[in-house]
This record gives sequence, structure tokens and C-alpha cells, in this order.
Amino acid sequence: MGRKDREGMTMQQRKTMLYNVSLVALVLAAFASAAGLFWSGLYRDNQWVTTQFQGADAVRLLFFVPLFLAAAVYGKRGSLRAELLWIGLLWTLLYDYAFYLFAAAFNGLFLVYVVLFALPIFLLVLAIPAVDVQRVQDACSKRAPLKPIAIYLAMVAFVLGAMWLAQTIGFLITGEVPPSVTDSGHPTAVVFALDLSLLVPGLVWAAMALWKRHPWGYVLGSMMLVKGAIYPVALLGMTLFASRAGVPGVLDLLGFWLVFSIGGLTAALVFFGHLRTTASGKRSP
Repeated sequence: MGRKDREGMTMQQRKTMLYNVSLVALVLAAFASAAGLFWSGLYRDNQWVTTQFQGADAVRLLFFVPLFLAAAVYGKRGSLRAELLWIGLLWTLLYDYAFYLFAAAFNGLFLVYVVLFALPIFLLVLAIPAVDVQRVQDACSKRAPLKPIAIYLAMVAFVLGAMWLAQTIGFLITGEVPPSVTDSGHPTAVVFALDLSLLVPGLVWAAMALWKRHPWGYVLGSMMLVKGAIYPVALLGMTLFASRAGVPGVLDLLGFWLVFSIGGLTAALVFFGHLRTTASGKRSP
């Protein structure tokens, strides 16, 4: 029998409960994404924002939803790799729906956005402490190129931080609101706020912890790598939807998003590819 918590549940039983609850978020995410694509008039934002929401919706339906379902299924079966993937996908879901909750013009799915933002927070609060970090550290191959991965995460943090800080400091000097803010029609820079408060610090912390091979660095690093693998693909979808709608200038960053996507996918595949089971030496499912 596994170690029991105060309620008499084994850790795996608690994890199974969390996996089951997370399927509620998965169903709601699939519903919200489908509604964003097929519910005419749902989004009340300008064309620049609406098309990007719809591009993200398409990527979420095609890639995120099946990946999340697979992670939950295999995680319930005890796969360490699936458990870390599932936690990373929860973090991605939280980040994504922060935009819909705080940046989308009020619409008919507001309460759905509330759940899709709040539920991953509570699931992560319960799921992360339940991770056996020593098992994760032991399962990671000694040949895993953690320092190059840490450097990649630090570079992403630097690029994102530099972009948003440069525009913010530029406003302080010139008084001109950055074009990315005015184009969105929002009174504030939601993407600046989320990246500088959550994403950039998380990337820096993960990079430092992975560099030192700290046990929790593997968990936080996997979260950032999953996010870093999926979000650039969403950015590509957002760019293509906006371009198809005739939004000017959106293809200017297409090459950057392609490089970002390849880098993120490669780093994530390398990390997860070096995770092995500690008991038999077989690779995790």
C-alpha cells in the first residue's frame, strides 16, 4: 500500500481523484474552444483579438485536448512522464484562460472562463505537492542535457522579459502606449502583466533549478517546457487565423514563432525522452 494522507487515501488514490476532476476542465476547454470557432458573435473584441482567440481555440482542440486526455489516462496508470505532462498542461490551461477571463470582452462564456482559470489553480496546488520529486530525479537519465535545456529556458525568459520591459520603459520615456496594447483595444497590457509576473519568473526559477539539478527543478522545468512546447504552436495558429482574416502585419513574426515552436518542442522532447522508470529501467509509457 502507498503512503496515506490524513484522510486515509493513498497518494495514488488522491492523484486519481485529481485526474478525474481535471477532466471537467478538459470538457469545458473543448466546449469553450469549439464555441469560439463556431458560435457566431461570441467574441465581442476587435478583429485583431478575435482572430487570435480563434486561432488558439483551433490549436487547443486539435492538440491540447487529446494530449491532456492521454496524460490523464496514463497518469492514472502511474506513468511518471504522463504525470509531469499533465501538470504542465494544467499550468498551460491556467495561463491560457487568464487571457480569456481578463482580456476578452464580456461574453456568454464568462462563467466558463472563471472555472477554466480557477480550477487549474486548485488542481495544481494539490497536485504539485503530491509529486514524488525524488522519483522524478532518479528517473531522469544522468545523460540528460539539463544545462543546455536550462540555458534555453533562460534565453526564452530573457527574450520575453526584454520585449515587454523595453516597451514599458519606452512608454515611461515617450508617453506613447505600445502598439501591441493599442491594437488589442485593451486599456492595459494583459500579456505584459501575465508574462512578467508569472511566466518570466517561472522560466528563470526553472532554469536555475535545472542547472543545479535540484529535485524540484525537474518538476518546474517540465511545467515550463510543456508550456514552451504548446504555446508557440498556438501563436502560429493565432497568426494564421489573423492573416486569413486580413489583419495587416501579423505575418511579420511568423518566422520567429516557427523557430520558437521548433525550439520549444525539441527541448520538451529531449527532456521527456530522458525520463525512465527507476524500478525496472524500462522507459515510462
